[in-house]
Amino acid sequence: TALMRAANENRLEAVTFLLDRRANVESRTQVGMNALLLAAQRGHAEIVSTLLDSGANINALPSSRESALIKAILWGKVSCVKLLLARKADTTGATMRNRTALSIARQHKHHEIASLLQFAETAAPPPAPPAPAPRPETVGSGSAATEPVRSILR
Repeated sequence: TALMRAANENRLEAVTFLLDRRANVESRTQVGMNALLLAAQRGHAEIVSTLLDSGANINALPSSRESALIKAILWGKVSCVKLLLARKADTTGATMRNRTALSIARQHKHHEIASLLQFAETAAPPPAPPAPAPRPETVGSGSAATEPVRSILR
């Protein structure tokens, strides 16, 4: 699409023009590439930011299962990695080859990116535990509301 081409070629004015005219920010090629993935892979941080501001899915995956974060890591695009991490891109997903963001950064000897990923993973708060399910005795109020539940439990 025109949006993907403009994003790939780092043409911010064209990207903005197309988005203002409601270009589909999630439009994809046959292999699942979109404007965000192309911009991240090329290191076009300003376009990545513009696309995210326009609703692009930060964790969208093409058929290779390489997110925008993974694309930026593979190509050593530090500014895009920083931006995507600041915008809370998923660092835990694995590619089709079962490689993680951190393992890719290490394999490609992108030491600064590996440090950024390690910091992002340790700085992230742990996931909240699931809320406890309500106890059957406390569903509803009064004996009329709890009687059907009690009869099931007998």
